[in-house]
Amino acid sequence: MIYLSGKAVILKAALLLILVSTSSFANAVEEKSSKLNSLSWKFLSESEASHLLKEKKSMITKEWTDTEKQHLSNDLKTLRLKLPCLCLRVGKIGFARVKDIPSFGECKAATTYQVVVISDHFFKSPEDELSTLAHEFVHRADSGGQLAYSRRWIEFAEKNVVFSKRAGLEPSLKERLAIAMEFYIEGKKNFDRVNFERKILPLLTDVSARSLRLNRLLALANNEHSAHRYDSALRLYEQANKLLPEAPTILYGEACCKASQHKDQEAIDLLDRASKVFQKNHIPIYDPMATTVLLLQSSYFCERNKLVESLALLKSLEETQPSGKILATIQSIKKQCQRKITP
Repeated sequence: MIYLSGKAVILKAALLLILVSTSSFANAVEEKSSKLNSLSWKFLSESEASHLLKEKKSMITKEWTDTEKQHLSNDLKTLRLKLPCLCLRVGKIGFARVKDIPSFGECKAATTYQVVVISDHFFKSPEDELSTLAHEFVHRADSGGQLAYSRRWIEFAEKNVVFSKRAGLEPSLKERLAIAMEFYIEGKKNFDRVNFERKILPLLTDVSARSLRLNRLLALANNEHSAHRYDSALRLYEQANKLLPEAPTILYGEACCKASQHKDQEAIDLLDRASKVFQKNHIPIYDPMATTVLLLQSSYFCERNKLVESLALLKSLEETQPSGKILATIQSIKKQCQRKITP
């Protein structure tokens, strides 16, 4: 929850869909190195997984069977051969075993910043295992959305990974990047494999020192933010910003940290900068990142009595035919504005 002017903005945690395929679990695998190493993995025991997933009470953790461990290890070795640089960007990773992932229906896997959660459904579709793992690894490799929110990816996604274009229903640009990797692995018909290999894959598998350091900083910053250690998170985001200036996810992370420190104007300025990047890169407003920032901005405008600006942003969001939670938030902010117009 972001705080502006000493008041909680009326955005519930469920609305903050930026991390649509990740979650705010704590760090599961201790990273002692200052850089990412070649892919290595750990199977978390049920007690370890239960402790890490304690905030996700709907998830029922399980012990790994020896057969499952061997099966997944074979998949990971195969993926390491197919996409060695993607795996290098992932580095060390932990795997937690659960019965299912209720938030996403019959979901096979979900990614946290350091952990991949594997459900029963994963082992029911052997033909999808490699593409599922590659999907989750993309989330880890592009944890800050540095590729997902780039102009290059947006242009590709608009032609090749198209969905409903409705706020709250449309997969985020980050999720669509992971879906594209699935299409690539599966050899999906009508998917532009040639241009994906030429334009997108080199960025996703960039293992330069700068790229690995940026990925590492963002993973750690996101973990610190999830653990509510905002001072530490802010320092990491600021370091990442020096490597990748004006990246919207970094600006948003910094804004949340500043707001938690009650540095309202600095938070607002960062949100404004993120919004300008959206416009420059033509990031669609129905993307969860853009939707969230616009809602935060409209709430700020309402608090500061900039009612015309607030209502204009809300109208642009309404035009995307938003889903229930987002629509409810829009209506709530509108009511606040209307009360100020007509006391």
